[in-house]
Amino acid sequence: MKLNLRKWQGIIGVYSLLFIVSIGIHAFFLYYRLYFNEACCDSVMQVSHFYPFLNQEYGQGNFMWSWKYGLGGDIFSEFLYYFSTSPFFWLTMPLDLANIHDVYQVRMFTSIFKIAVAMIFMYHYLRYLKRTQLSSIVGSLIYGGSIYLVFNSLRFDFMADGMVWLPLLILGFERMIDHKKKGLFVAMVFLIVCSNFYLAFISTVFLYLYAGLKYFLIRDKFQFVDFIKYYLRITLWYIVGVLLSLFALLPAIGAYLKVDRFYYDLHIPLFFEKSFYKEFFFNLFLVPKKVDFVLVLPIMIFLLTLYGFFIKEKQMRQRMIFATFIFVLTMFPITYSFFNGLSSIQFRWTYLFIFVLAQIIPYILDHLMLEQPHRKMKQYFIVVSVLLVVMVMLRPMIVKLKPPSTGYLKQDIMIGALGLLTVGCFFLIHKLPRKVIATSLVGLLTLNILLTNWVLIHEYLGSPRTVKERQHKFLKLYDQPEDVAMFRDLEKEDPTFFRTMWEGIPEFNAPLVYGYRGFSTYNSLISGTVHRFFKNDYNILQYNTPSLYMNLDNRIYPETVLANKYYVIPKDRSWERKTFGGPHTYLRGDLSWKPYGYTLMKETTKFKVYRNDNALPIGFLYDSIVDRQTFDGLNYAQKDQLLLHAAVVDKDDRSKANLPVFQTDQLKVQNHVVNKQDIKLKNATLTGDFLVAGEDAELIIPNPFAQKLGETLLEVEVKRKDNKGFSLEIMQKDPKAPGLEVTEKKFKRYDEDNTYNYPRKKIVFNTGYNPATDYITVKIPDAGSYKLRELSLQFNSLEGFQELVKQKKEQSLQNVSFTSNQVKGEIKAAKDGILYLAIPYSKGWKATIDGKRVDPIKVNATFTGLPITKGDHKIELSYFTPYLLEGAGISFVTLLSLLGYFWWERRKKRNSAV
Repeated sequence: MKLNLRKWQGIIGVYSLLFIVSIGIHAFFLYYRLYFNEACCDSVMQVSHFYPFLNQEYGQGNFMWSWKYGLGGDIFSEFLYYFSTSPFFWLTMPLDLANIHDVYQVRMFTSIFKIAVAMIFMYHYLRYLKRTQLSSIVGSLIYGGSIYLVFNSLRFDFMADGMVWLPLLILGFERMIDHKKKGLFVAMVFLIVCSNFYLAFISTVFLYLYAGLKYFLIRDKFQFVDFIKYYLRITLWYIVGVLLSLFALLPAIGAYLKVDRFYYDLHIPLFFEKSFYKEFFFNLFLVPKKVDFVLVLPIMIFLLTLYGFFIKEKQMRQRMIFATFIFVLTMFPITYSFFNGLSSIQFRWTYLFIFVLAQIIPYILDHLMLEQPHRKMKQYFIVVSVLLVVMVMLRPMIVKLKPPSTGYLKQDIMIGALGLLTVGCFFLIHKLPRKVIATSLVGLLTLNILLTNWVLIHEYLGSPRTVKERQHKFLKLYDQPEDVAMFRDLEKEDPTFFRTMWEGIPEFNAPLVYGYRGFSTYNSLISGTVHRFFKNDYNILQYNTPSLYMNLDNRIYPETVLANKYYVIPKDRSWERKTFGGPHTYLRGDLSWKPYGYTLMKETTKFKVYRNDNALPIGFLYDSIVDRQTFDGLNYAQKDQLLLHAAVVDKDDRSKANLPVFQTDQLKVQNHVVNKQDIKLKNATLTGDFLVAGEDAELIIPNPFAQKLGETLLEVEVKRKDNKGFSLEIMQKDPKAPGLEVTEKKFKRYDEDNTYNYPRKKIVFNTGYNPATDYITVKIPDAGSYKLRELSLQFNSLEGFQELVKQKKEQSLQNVSFTSNQVKGEIKAAKDGILYLAIPYSKGWKATIDGKRVDPIKVNATFTGLPITKGDHKIELSYFTPYLLEGAGISFVTLLSLLGYFWWERRKKRNSAV
């Protein structure tokens, strides 16, 4: 009993230490009283919004579909990449995360817990490998104390989960091979696969590589047949774990295969640039100039790793070979691409490298502490000490540093000093009591970890004061109760289905936390058909990166057909600058503008709310069709106007809707190709297709459609000759300052080879309706040489627009009721047609007409359509995540089979014992 008590006291002591270190890793935020959140970027734009949104949706029992996500989307499959099945997210579910402020407060505790758990799991894994308590603590600190873990926990906390679960996965594998205990291994395969398929891929590749090391550790000689059988057994139980996870994996795969991100023309070089290799070791062990490298290791690894080659034991030799292999992988760009799914180069896989080093160091440390050191140990540490000093001294000469005010050299000297003190411990390893050496080593390692994390977080975030001010300004102005109430009041006052346009929306995911049905979202698994609707099919002005869309560039026809009923417009342009002012925001320069056909309904202290006098309900009838090929041949103004005339159907669906073909020459659209000789130039020259632009160059384009009732779309095909990024801006007269112009709308393209640049040949601006000037000014802020291939104006007449809307209202869905995943209504069809619904098409939608099952078809490239006959009909649609039922069925059968197998195996062992 005393032995057990001592054992638990030791474990509790270790846990306490690791939790204290985890708290220390977050010391920068605690000391400066900062929220554990960036003041910008994706942790704000994505992750912070997902927490309160999913907390509220899942908490209300809504796991399938939400109208507040984009145009409406699947909130199980499309959030599986993030949180849908994440255990750490579900631990926060009992909390009432009602807004962004709540998320900011809770993320610190989540991160502390997650990093401590990662170290605890690593500790138990090392203890299983029969490492001493000291070396196991050291390995755990190296693993969890890496800047990689806190950096990802800060930016994309779901990305840190792979590092948390990896030690348990490998521990489960070890137990299965050593003792034929398969439970933990199967459970961990299930957990990593169902919680995040991307990280599961990375960890699975490592698992199979590590299995090769394990084979050579337990076999005296290699036998091919035995080797194949060994891997087949591993694969069998791995498949069992995958089958258990199919309830999540199948929907995730279904969502992933539908995204609009498979266009990137990949060019992976054989080697990195010379600077990568020249600075590699400095960046590994000192303070790197590029924080995004996120692979900064404690100096103890630098001191000890090579010593492993002096140890002649078979196990140590094999592990050193494996560690060398993983190290070599870090030298080649293809590794970073492969672990990112053969896509762009990413450093996310490097937690595997950290794991290998955190595993190898305890073996070396135990050898030094418990066995006879190698006869050249002293010489080795003298040489390593000299190398460390030289590395610190040469750093300013080899690595291009930031100005000395950043204190890089000072920090490098501190790390070098910690390294020399650590070497001193190794020299005294058998001369001082073991507890003294152990305490010293753990203390020095902890200081190194805390210093590195503090410095790099500081370098990444910048001035604590600035970060704090930006965080508090964001929380003070964003997601405020009175603004949320404004959107909710609209729904209380108007129970019909409608969407709301927020002009100048501050964040892509604002609808998630403000709780309204909008036109904006940012999510890596966003439906590809919806994404292409915005950026390809209709070429609506957007932020030019994948996985997001926002608003409709004030284009009237799409807004009407997508059930937009209200417009929210800031009363003061300074609201945007004070609040966010980020490059992703679009806000018209003239706030006296009001959308066509809208009436001012109410005003709050910050906003004006307009109501659409031509609003259409969620569904209406088309009595003619256009095939996809004809649609693709139309210009963008024609596509817009077609939305109120005919349904666009795919070739395979034409037989399901036997309707007359709409003649597109009836569309009231004029196309004007701009003669380049008629363009007036400012700070620029144009020769043929070649444009040379100076700073803030302008193209002043005559507008033959001025003063006419309609929208004028400017379509331009332009690119820089050097393939670099550039911006285009539409300028207008400033109503408050005659003679001056302000930016009306802006488009930014990234470099052609930038992973996050969405490929677009043509750029389209809606310059508005009934403009007051006879010209359109296009500003090119970035000086350079361009190729201007095409420039045209498309005039989309609004004559007859209101009559068209009236006709569609007469043949629309009435008495509509809806929930999170269900829509019901009635329609009185005067003729056969297609009932168009402003619902993104998905195989998850099941429909009935008068109680009879009908298969929906995809119309207008993106949305849901139901072929119906003349007469009165009752319509019902319900949603269930695609592949969830099939996956859950397989998971359930697998679970029952697995439980039966374990019961049979246990009974067999009992009978054998008897």
